[in-house]
Amino acid sequence: ANARVAERLDIKAGDALIVIRRLRTVNDLPFCVETTHLPAALIPGLAAEDLFGTQSFYALLKSRYGIEVDSGEGTISVSTVTAQEASLLGLKKESPALIFRAVAQDTRRRKVEYLTSVNHPLRVIFKTV
Repeated sequence: ANARVAERLDIKAGDALIVIRRLRTVNDLPFCVETTHLPAALIPGLAAEDLFGTQSFYALLKSRYGIEVDSGEGTISVSTVTAQEASLLGLKKESPALIFRAVAQDTRRRKVEYLTSVNHPLRVIFKTV
């Protein structure tokens, strides 16, 4: 973990992480690039093939590791996409995008996930409650 991610997850800089990067689509149109950081110590043995089933990722965390995501706090901002994000989302380089960042906690109040979601500005709507 670099210092920024370590601080968000309440772990030490240099601690091992599992990083998952996914391109999300709806009706075959890309709408966001999600990058999830999880402390590796909490999810030993997690492999890429575990992510291709029909079970949601949070359901997998609960059934295999006893991690029940309970709450989180996030922010929404505007920034520009990287060249890779632009290519994946079908945008021009340095186009504006909605950036959602969140930290999720489990029922034991451990910070278990730091998520960054880069969202296509014309395909995503955020609803708050």
